Amino acid sequence: MADTADQGVRVVHHTTRVAFPSDRGKARLYFSRLREGYDQFYCWNKCLDLYQSEMDFYREYYNNWIAARNLAVAKNRHKERAVTVRGLHAKARTCPEELTVQLTMENDGLLPDQRTFRSCVQAYIDWMRQWGAENGNCLHVLGAYIAKDTPCRAIIRRVWDYYDVDGTRKVGQSGALRQAGVPCPEEEAEESRYNNRKMTFDRYSREALYGFLEDAGVAVIREPRIYTLRQAEAALDEAEAAERDAAAMLKELMELEAQAPQFNEDGELPGAIHENGKVKIPEEIWRLLKIRESLEGAYEVRANEVQERLDAVLAEEQEELMRMTALRGALEAAEMEYVRLCRGLMRLGYNPMDIDETDGVEGGDDGEGIPYEYEETGLSEP
Repeated sequence: MADTADQGVRVVHHTTRVAFPSDRGKARLYFSRLREGYDQFYCWNKCLDLYQSEMDFYREYYNNWIAARNLAVAKNRHKERAVTVRGLHAKARTCPEELTVQLTMENDGLLPDQRTFRSCVQAYIDWMRQWGAENGNCLHVLGAYIAKDTPCRAIIRRVWDYYDVDGTRKVGQSGALRQAGVPCPEEEAEESRYNNRKMTFDRYSREALYGFLEDAGVAVIREPRIYTLRQAEAALDEAEAAERDAAAMLKELMELEAQAPQFNEDGELPGAIHENGKVKIPEEIWRLLKIRESLEGAYEVRANEVQERLDAVLAEEQEELMRMTALRGALEAAEMEYVRLCRGLMRLGYNPMDIDETDGVEGGDDGEGIPYEYEETGLSEP
């Protein structure tokens, strides 16, 4: 039976960007399918046309930037570099960011009802809007949608912007977080893919979402699941660091105990009171003994659990390596068999190069603008 501490719901909190091609057909198709699978929960200007709503936002907030850029490229005789509202909305670097929030059951955990989930999503949207307003008005929620079929799944579309040195508002997540004063996880290290301001904000954001869910009575599993060797090694390092901290605290505690009153030759503790067959000791010494008892071995169990997960990940990687080796062996055997067949045909007077191959098969649409993450939502390309 699973430990009750591991029972509850796990929260998927994932962001991506959905860029559209230059023609508006793919964009409208995407929003049409979004409306089919989701209920519109929030819209910044209460417009029923989801695509037009985002176009209106880009036109209202970034028209000055577009005009300044087009004027500059015209002066430099590069009119082909001019941008439009639709083009700005379609590019990968300037399109809205899409946040997916989904709750999944774990170890007999219970999902909240739709009403509770919707109230938590509303509180989360209000938190994002307030955070953006308090930090330079840099984060804007464009729309939010609740899945009709998948329980407890929501998509929130938002955009980040900042002001450049000329006071022009521009789309940019890094610039927005920098102006908001959000630090990198490791402030002294150089900003990189694994050390950036977005990681810090995502941590703030997840904690806020967890808080709203727990306030609504939803049991949330906060400990992240381990998927890769890198995550397993990081979890092991974290457990070992916690164990070292506990050992240092225990050492300090023992030094404090050494300074506390000791037993005398008769085994009596100064200040102890004998009453009705019981021994009462000073509260300070009792607290020291209880803390020591709780610390000893507290992190050893956690370290063993992480080590088991690391061993499991290593075993899976070893199995995958063996499988790939077997596939390469089968491929080499098939290639050798093909060579032998070709030689046999040549000995019989046939030239394998003269045999027509079926070609001319047209590929379908590449599905640009519909990311692979949305296959599970039922929004993939037909």
